[in-house]
Amino acid sequence: MAQYDHLQLVRAKEPFTRRKGGRPPPVPKPGKGHGGQIRRETDDAVARQRAIRPPQFVDPSLILKVHMHGLAMEGDWEQLGLTLLNTDDDNNIVLFSSTDELTDFRSRLDAYEGPTPAGQKNPSYSGFINRIGSVSTLEPRDRLGIRIKESGFTEVSDFQDGQEYVLDIELWEFGSQAARRRKAEEIIAFVEEQGGEVYDHYSGPSITMIRVKAPGQAIRPVFSVPEVAFIDLTPEPDIEANQIVQFALDDVPPVAPLDPDLPLIAVLDTGVNDHPFLADAIVAREAFPNELGQSDVAGHGTAVAGVAALGDVRAQLAGASLQRVARIISAKVVTDDSKFFDRRTLPTQMRQTIQNLHANYGCRIFVISLGDTKANFEQGRVGPWAVTLDELARELNILIFVSAGNRYPRGGTSVEQGVTQYPNYLLEVANRVCEPAGGANIVTVGALAHSNGTGPQHEFDAHIQPITEQDEPAPFTRTGPGAGGLTKPDFVDYGGTMVFDAVARRLQKAPHLPTAGLITTNHDFLRQLLTSKSGTSFAAPMLANRAAQLVRRFPDASANLIKALLANSATVPEASTQRLAGFDARDQSRVHGNGLVDTLRAAFSDDHRVVYFAEDNLEMDHFAVYRVPIPDEFQTGGKRTIRVSLAYDPPVKRTRAEYTGTRMNFRLIRGCPVDHVFEHFRSRVGEGTVPPEMAGKYDCDLVPKKNARDKNTIQSASISFTADTTQYGEEYHLVVRCVGGWAMDQEIRQNFALVVELEHQAQVQLYARLRPRLRI
Repeated sequence: MAQYDHLQLVRAKEPFTRRKGGRPPPVPKPGKGHGGQIRRETDDAVARQRAIRPPQFVDPSLILKVHMHGLAMEGDWEQLGLTLLNTDDDNNIVLFSSTDELTDFRSRLDAYEGPTPAGQKNPSYSGFINRIGSVSTLEPRDRLGIRIKESGFTEVSDFQDGQEYVLDIELWEFGSQAARRRKAEEIIAFVEEQGGEVYDHYSGPSITMIRVKAPGQAIRPVFSVPEVAFIDLTPEPDIEANQIVQFALDDVPPVAPLDPDLPLIAVLDTGVNDHPFLADAIVAREAFPNELGQSDVAGHGTAVAGVAALGDVRAQLAGASLQRVARIISAKVVTDDSKFFDRRTLPTQMRQTIQNLHANYGCRIFVISLGDTKANFEQGRVGPWAVTLDELARELNILIFVSAGNRYPRGGTSVEQGVTQYPNYLLEVANRVCEPAGGANIVTVGALAHSNGTGPQHEFDAHIQPITEQDEPAPFTRTGPGAGGLTKPDFVDYGGTMVFDAVARRLQKAPHLPTAGLITTNHDFLRQLLTSKSGTSFAAPMLANRAAQLVRRFPDASANLIKALLANSATVPEASTQRLAGFDARDQSRVHGNGLVDTLRAAFSDDHRVVYFAEDNLEMDHFAVYRVPIPDEFQTGGKRTIRVSLAYDPPVKRTRAEYTGTRMNFRLIRGCPVDHVFEHFRSRVGEGTVPPEMAGKYDCDLVPKKNARDKNTIQSASISFTADTTQYGEEYHLVVRCVGGWAMDQEIRQNFALVVELEHQAQVQLYARLRPRLRI
């Protein structure tokens, strides 16, 4: 079958502003004396903070915790000189004030409690004050981080004098980057005066973090500094100890000569050794920081790099030679004993590493097969690591592939449940994606089983029981949702599987059972050339391998376009669909996201399948309309499918209940003149992020449904039909909307990419009819 270039998707005309609107929920009507109650609660909060504020911090800043009825009323609080720091799904907000006087707020409370002005039905400022349910403050224990709590700490007094702790101190985003840096320097000075040592200080676009080693008496007062958001133990990577298990293959083909123009993939891991299959493809070895050295002692990074460059070697054994699709940069960020470097925060390491490799080598694809399984943030939240990666992906227009994380499904006396309760345990709360896999702009990758994990030697062995068949979810893969309810993982790829060994009473996987894993390069190659590995750590570089092939095909494409092409080519394997048949559609997507990518389908159109694409941007609360040509041949004659995919990279904030600052969505309209489409979306008032929907006869009912996809930063949906559709005409219209959330005030333009695919039966020559209709 012929392979053709994709076609350009064209806008119908320039975008028009969508009218802002949407009615807030009714204002509550509290009883008499509500203003006085709020004043007393505010006075108590101020007095409490004055009492516990360390005397070394004379700056009279203040934190308020306010429970609101419905809207956060951010604009009203800002008029009073307060900054919104944090929101949650229970309508609690955290506010920052540079002074503890709160003069303007108190004046509004006085006016509210005073006489109702002539001509007014309600007291002054009642629309604002009535929405305030209660006012309190944050206690020092509220700043205990998730890892500290999981280690048994419940109060700040649990930190003991004379005992030293290595901790990360994170500040609120209370002001400019310079202001946050100054406050961090004050805290650093205090910790050093108390005998502590400062390891690192990171001030990024939204994250400000200090890593210190200090005794308990130096740490306890910092919990009462208003600008401090969280104090936590340092992250730990989820790398398993490397084990050499005897493993050999007969007749491994030679490695084909390296193409010097192959795309670069940076592997942020334990380092990459000079394996014979990789040596000439390793462009650079860097360590961040240099003290880490360059050798892969732990054995994880070389295996990840082998998959990134070669894919699963098993799939190439029948060929004449092994083909690499990417060159490798080794970026060592983990110590030889599989720990994160204790003298750097993860935001520091990630930003320094990724910025340097992007600037010095032009690298645009990064693989991070690492995770912090102890960072069990509440659902919808992510940590500083994820935020930093999301910021970098947006700032640098790069692709960052992150493994979803691994979890042994069962152990001990319940080990058989790894078989009997599969796949239900994939949806357990403890199985949610680990930090940083919940991020919005990164690409999170879960694992599919490449096979049932058994080999010919197990054919008559009743003691070995497979858990999966090929293309079913791997038993160890973690599932979503991610930040703010995003569907995670974004995709799945092959990462091995597990089997139940009844004799040993354990779940076996690679390398102990080589048939249960992908074949890749072994770090100790003089002892053993290849190894077998299982885990989402290897699914992530598998997808990066596919993405590198797309980047080779489209070297100037934005990261958003590559993500949209990946999504548009991805399908959920039938075996996975059947295995998850007992789950509803939303839970299924938590396991497999958009599915498994077909690289050729992403890269080329063909005779009966035409792919259009566009790269564009929109202002906040604007929309655009794109023309989708529909030839006569596509309106009749059997099953036809239209698929639409969208990818964008919003600004993010970790402390907001709404993690992303913008939202985008799309609607496919048919049988409606373009002028009517524009008029409808201009004239209808939308509420929040809900689009002004057109009548059902015009709106293509794409699957997944709107409410299942509209939150995601990578969206893909399709519609298929067999009936005659000539009544809808020769042109459909794709409406793309950008809805401003908290990013409205930043006056940004949101970049995005679109892909639209029309597919008919194989004998229909769609491409030949649509190519001449291309209009630039």
